[in-house]
Amino acid sequence: MVSDRKERIQSVLRDLKSSTPDIESSAIISSSGIVIASDLPRDIEEKKLGEIITTMMSVAGKVASELHRGQLEQVLVRCDKGNVILVPVGMSEILVSVTKKDARLGLVFLEMKRTAKQLHNIMQP
Repeated sequence: MVSDRKERIQSVLRDLKSSTPDIESSAIISSSGIVIASDLPRDIEEKKLGEIITTMMSVAGKVASELHRGQLEQVLVRCDKGNVILVPVGMSEILVSVTKKDARLGLVFLEMKRTAKQLHNIMQP
């Protein structure tokens, strides 16, 4: 059952990447920082990344709350070589995508939102 769910998650991540060429890689991370599935480059320390991502989402959520901005929808980290985008998947997982520098962010955001809904349905018990 767990293996089947992980394969379904991997399939959704592959579909995201193939439907949005500006996305170079993606991962889904649990709220405890565990990388559930990814197609990140092999040289990435997934445990360390998971911890960093969960901390970023927590801090961003607190900022949104303190500034009375409502529910956190996404976090964008814009860098000189590309972007890192975080989107909550339900209440307990995070979808992370790494994009090219000149990515069409509107399309990426739309596809990530759609993918987050799919992943949420898969992650439900």
